[in-house]
Amino acid sequence: MMRREITLILLLVSVGEVGSILAQSTTARNEIILQGEVTDIRAVTRASGTATRISVDASMSIVNAGKRPLLLLKNPTPACYGILLTKTAGPADEGNVFFRDYKGPSLSTSSEWASLRSALDQNDPPPDEVRSLEPGESWTIKTTIAFSLHTKPESDSFGHPPISWDSLHRASSVWMRLNCDVWPLNLEPTGNPSQRSFGQQLQERWSNVGFLQTEPLVSEPMPVRFATIEPTSE
Repeated sequence: MMRREITLILLLVSVGEVGSILAQSTTARNEIILQGEVTDIRAVTRASGTATRISVDASMSIVNAGKRPLLLLKNPTPACYGILLTKTAGPADEGNVFFRDYKGPSLSTSSEWASLRSALDQNDPPPDEVRSLEPGESWTIKTTIAFSLHTKPESDSFGHPPISWDSLHRASSVWMRLNCDVWPLNLEPTGNPSQRSFGQQLQERWSNVGFLQTEPLVSEPMPVRFATIEPTSE
C-alpha cells in the first residue's frame, strides 16, 4: 500500500479555537470512547536553559460503545495532534486549564490524496482502506505528542494559558486529554475543517454498513505525573 507522509506544522490558533477543538464531544453521534494511558514522559532542557521540550507517549484505544459498526480510516491511522492539561478531571473551563496546544498537519494538494479519495469513492467501504469496529470492539494506537515550555516563569511563556515547566513540574495533580484526528482534512477538496463534504457523502452512502467517523475524537482525562520527571540536558 502506498506510503502517505504528513508534514506537521504549528497552527497558530486562538485560545478559543483550540478550546473548541479539544472540548467538542464526539460520543453523542455513535457512542465512541477514546481512552488510554501515559506510557512514558521525557523532558529535555535546551543548552541555554531557557526552554524545556516535553514528549509524552500514550497508548490510546478507540472503543465502539455503540450498537452499530464503527468505520475508521486505516491509512493514515488516527493520530493525536492536540493536548489539553488540566488541574482536575473535571470540565475544561478556564479555571481548570494548565495548558493547551494543537499541532496539525499542513494542507497538501499532493496527488496521493486524490488517489486516496478515488480509492474511497466506492459504494461500500473498501476493506483495504477502512477498518470496521463491531460494537464492543476496540482499536489501540500508539501516539507521541510533544510541546515546549519556558523552563522558568516568563511573561511570554509558551502555551494557552502561559505556563512554565517549573510550574507544571511542581503541580500535584495533572490530567491530560488528547485530540485525535481520524479523517485527514487533506481528503477534503476544500481543506476546510467545517466542510467535510466528501466524508459526509461517504457517511450517507455507507450508512447501511456502519457509521463513518470523520470528526476528531477527544479522549477521556488521563492522569499524568510530571512531578516524577527529571529533565535531561540537550
